[in-house]
Amino acid sequence: MKLFVTGTDTGVGKTFVTTAIAQACVAAGKSVLAWKPIETGCDIVAGRLFGADAEALAHAAGNWQTGHLRGMYFYQKPAAPYVAAVDQGSPPPNPTEIAKVVAGAGQNVVLVEGAGGLRVPVDQSTDMANLAKACALPVLLVARAGLGTINHTILSLDALASEDLTLAGIVLSRTADVAPAIAASNKSEIERLRGKSVHVFDGTDSIVLLNYLATARL
Repeated sequence: MKLFVTGTDTGVGKTFVTTAIAQACVAAGKSVLAWKPIETGCDIVAGRLFGADAEALAHAAGNWQTGHLRGMYFYQKPAAPYVAAVDQGSPPPNPTEIAKVVAGAGQNVVLVEGAGGLRVPVDQSTDMANLAKACALPVLLVARAGLGTINHTILSLDALASEDLTLAGIVLSRTADVAPAIAASNKSEIERLRGKSVHVFDGTDSIVLLNYLATARL
């Protein structure tokens, strides 16, 4: 399994879903690379920028990743990567370097988590959709399960189609404050509008999530 995990927005549950996939695959005896190469909104810990999401992914994969496999680009400002890089006076992420790491990964499972949504600028001329294409990975789209998700999800699916990216699945990440009925309604409406299967994930059954990814009707 190889996936580029993107979201309909920031804070929609990409890391929550990606860590669940990684943990389930490790439990099944797979070798896993779970990697967030770009992270913004980082705190300074012990004199360096610390990527909390990148660390969570690395731990979920078995905590073997070191060096750039624990994250390549860290920025303090909570903004799009290119914006944060300019603000920090640091070079923006290099999509070619990120794609080289992905191409050289030899693990059974490779999970690359993007930052923000598909049209977030990575550098002056590249966005997250372009980065997914450079990495040659199918895309798992993660969306909120609550209010507003139909519009954001449909727009993101349109962006994927416009870039000829392969869709690997659509996951609605449901938190405890979202009623199951609301998540179910969003799932059925997105399926009706686009004819693609949608999975609602609340963190309780990662095996069902893996089965969805293996059999999704897209």
